[in-house]
Amino acid sequence: MFISNTGNSKKDDFINGIMPYVLTSKKQHLDNKILPSVIIAQAALESGWNLTAKTLFGIKGDGVSLVTTEYIDGVKKIVTDSFVVYKDIAEAVVGYFNLLDSERYTNVRNADTYSEQSLELYNCGYATDPNYSEKILNIIEINRLYEVDDYYFNEFLSSDNNTSTTVDYNALADRIEAGDFGNGRETRLDAFIAEGYSEEDYNIAQDIVNERSKE
Repeated sequence: MFISNTGNSKKDDFINGIMPYVLTSKKQHLDNKILPSVIIAQAALESGWNLTAKTLFGIKGDGVSLVTTEYIDGVKKIVTDSFVVYKDIAEAVVGYFNLLDSERYTNVRNADTYSEQSLELYNCGYATDPNYSEKILNIIEINRLYEVDDYYFNEFLSSDNNTSTTVDYNALADRIEAGDFGNGRETRLDAFIAEGYSEEDYNIAQDIVNERSKE
């Protein structure tokens, strides 16, 4: 499993946390050519690198009213708008693909490179910020998100991600106790998935930790 290592722990946690969901959904939408690097960069920009943001991709619709920046007739203004709220990362990524599968974003889906896709996102009206495409490109290139694209096409698509391999659950339990996966179920589970383990693997390892605490 690809692991981001930008040297910035906040960014790495974000990339590694959202990546499994992006790659899995991307594999289910093979006719949609939008690249994982673009999706992750958009989520980072829209949420401020915050996986727990109420609106991960800044998708407008019925939900929660938030203060946001819009460019109206070329003028930057602070406005209040309504954004869709998703219960978790997985649901947010599905909502993103549902939006990008609409006719409005045909040119994005048909673009071949992350540069072209970033430009078409602005042209299709995803955002009003005239620098939106440049910001997406900067996030991709500074954080080498194109490496996620390489991993997706060269390894992820050809791998059988449903095939279990031998897992040392006691070793994983040791790592949970050492704090390697962070604190809290959701944080640890995201870290497990980012390393290529399944939710079942996490549950088994956590059960071992729980049993140890009773001794």
